[in-house]
Amino acid sequence: MNGYLLSSLWLESVFSNTAETTEKLRQVALQNKRHVFTFYNPNALSNIPITFADGDFDAVRDATRDMSSDQALEALKSGGSLARLRLQGTDRNGLSDAVACAFVERGGAAWETHLGGTKITMPSRTATAARPSSS
Repeated sequence: MNGYLLSSLWLESVFSNTAETTEKLRQVALQNKRHVFTFYNPNALSNIPITFADGDFDAVRDATRDMSSDQALEALKSGGSLARLRLQGTDRNGLSDAVACAFVERGGAAWETHLGGTKITMPSRTATAARPSSS
């Protein structure tokens, strides 16, 4: 579960910050099958970092349209087709975030793992993408 999302849900809520509240908000997030959240509190919205440019997301969405999560992971590796995309405003770390968001848009789920990679879950498969190196 993405810590930024949980923090934003807490900022949006009227609950105190307790372990019970965290679990309640985690359940709210997991039960949201559309993976769409609306925030009215500007602090909650600004808490979630956007690590890629809009135009770059469009390019990633187009490039991953027919890919499985396993194919996307291969394409993220150095020299892969996603790693070679000419991005205008997105660094290499934002690339895996854009790929995860593209899969969420298609009905999958994605969240940050404790190892700093992005875990992508599609209805029939799960894969973990390590963040591309910044070199």
